[in-house]
This record gives sequence, C-alpha cells and structure tokens, in this order.
Amino acid sequence: MNQRSSVSVDTQPVSPSVESFEAVGATLHICRLGGQKHLLTITMLDPGKAPHSNENQMQEQEFTSLMQENKKLRSKLLELERGDRDLNLNVQQLWSELGDLESEYARMLAELGAVHD
Repeated sequence: MNQRSSVSVDTQPVSPSVESFEAVGATLHICRLGGQKHLLTITMLDPGKAPHSNENQMQEQEFTSLMQENKKLRSKLLELERGDRDLNLNVQQLWSELGDLESEYARMLAELGAVHD
C-alpha cells in the first residue's frame, strides 16, 4: 500500500502552466510563472515502494536542485523583505525629521522678521 503525504508551498499563482515530474519516491508539481519555475507541491511516496532507474535518478537530481533553488529564493525573498521594511522605516524617519526642520526654519524666519521690525 502506497502511503502519501503532501507538502504544499504557500503561494497562490495566477493561471500558471503546471507541470508534474516523477522523481524517486516523489511527484513534483511545478508552475511556470513569469518565465520562472515555482514549486507548488511535493507528494512523497513510501520510500520502500519507490522504483530505481537512471531516469528516476536524473529526476531526483532535478528535484534536489529545485528544492535547493526554492530554499535559496525563499531566503533571498526574506532578506529583501527585511531590507524593504528597513528602508520604509528610514523614509518615515526622514520625513519626520524634515517636518521638524521645516518647523524650526519657520520659527527662525519669524524670529528674524521680529528682530528686523
């Protein structure tokens, strides 16, 4: 009896082209979106039931490569999201400083005007 467990990636592609690949002990469902491949799901088979062949070994290598690429891309995405948050915080702080400086400038102009009157 084949026991299956499924691991899903938490992305919701918009009308993708989905491909399925059989690898040793797993089925990969890949979506092409924007010219890039995105891993949708992996269905694992019972390891004792998986057939072994050269084709399956090649598919397993592609599977491993895709998993590594997926991990790298997720890591890069998290890094970019952190950078984006940091930049947005800096922008907010700069706008706040600009407002403070504009108020200070207006106060100093008013003081200068009062001294010359």
